[in-house]
Amino acid sequence: MLKWQVGARREVFRGDVDIPFLRIDGGHSDTLVNLPGFGDDKETFLLVAKALQHRFNVILPDTVGFGETSRDPERSYTLDEHTGWVSSFIQHLDCGPVWLMGNSLGGAIASNVAISSPELVKKCIPVGPAGYIHSQSNRLFEELMDGHNIFLISDNNGYRAFIQRLFHHPRKPIPFVSAALREKMIEDSSWFSHVTQQLTQQIDFDRKLTEQMETALNVRIGETDVPFHFIWGESDSFFDARIMDELKEIYPAIGTTLLEECGHCPHLESPRRLARALLEI
Repeated sequence: MLKWQVGARREVFRGDVDIPFLRIDGGHSDTLVNLPGFGDDKETFLLVAKALQHRFNVILPDTVGFGETSRDPERSYTLDEHTGWVSSFIQHLDCGPVWLMGNSLGGAIASNVAISSPELVKKCIPVGPAGYIHSQSNRLFEELMDGHNIFLISDNNGYRAFIQRLFHHPRKPIPFVSAALREKMIEDSSWFSHVTQQLTQQIDFDRKLTEQMETALNVRIGETDVPFHFIWGESDSFFDARIMDELKEIYPAIGTTLLEECGHCPHLESPRRLARALLEI
């Protein structure tokens, strides 16, 4: 229903991998491309897109390995691979430099595209992104170092804990919908484990994370002239919002927006505030 309301048209980019995407074309001069996070899909951004379609043409691709894309256990799913796929996809759009936005994993991919192919990106907007390190607090990475992967769900308790981690405000189960999502996450558990291993293969878990800063995006965004504006939920339990303060000290020109009483997924918890923050950039 929402896809129909915003006039979204489904298309497929056929490249090295096929990427299904939604196109909302309003004839604007600026195009916004949003990249979903780990395990997320393109449709979850539609509420935000509805509030933005008067200002942007909006393009919503699936992240390779999730959504409608294929899953190939023989394929590499590193950050660099994702960066290449998204760069090729943006080139295919042929609409000039885009506003590139992404949440979590999508934020890391967006950042890496802006670093490696700055000619494709007019502005980069990471939202609670992965790939950045805080000098003191890195909860999700520390959990992975201890052998705990929050995405690996085996029962209802694990699913409920995962959902509560995503949001600032407690979420009540939705009859049938929550049960279906839980069963899908349990079914996808082995796949999530595979992709997690691919994405974290550059992390040396025998060393302190802060000692590996040279490979973090904190350092690498200094290699590009693309303007960055970070948006972060104050209560993000995956990646500490205080990373923005440390980035601002290094790069005074970057923009930052803190969403109070909001968790890791502003597009789900506070879509109107996320859209407003983007429109105010």
